Amino acid sequence: MKRLFLCIVFFPLLTGCGKHIKTYEGLWLPESQTSLLFTDPRFTLKIVYIDGKQFHVKSAEMLPGPHQVSIVLHQGNHSGTSYLRFDSEAGKEYMVRAWLSNYTNPPYKYKIWIEEITERKLVGGLIDPSKFRKEIKEAEKINSANIDESEE
Repeated sequence: MKRLFLCIVFFPLLTGCGKHIKTYEGLWLPESQTSLLFTDPRFTLKIVYIDGKQFHVKSAEMLPGPHQVSIVLHQGNHSGTSYLRFDSEAGKEYMVRAWLSNYTNPPYKYKIWIEEITERKLVGGLIDPSKFRKEIKEAEKINSANIDESEE
């Protein structure tokens, strides 16, 4: 029983569970030099792509600047994907927010956007998904090529 308790308490600490991922190369930078993007906990949202790289996470640390993200919403019987663009600033936190109309009966309508947390200011909205899909396909080709090389 004691061993089970230790596993439950220390496993998240050892595996980094609950920690967001970083989307940039190199060492972790101070919070004052990066920005944090996370999803609204009231909805089942995942950050699937950030700047053409695949992640499937609920939060990510990134460098300041322009970003394109793909967000997937799974809520009840509904799922949908939105492609958003926003400019992040160092030291700021951003939340992916969602609105879903009547998610128990069709037709489903939803909106996803990004807000800067402190000022609750809208900073990100929809972009042309056809352009974003091309970037995603290119990233998937690169990722699959890297996987193939690592298997050799």
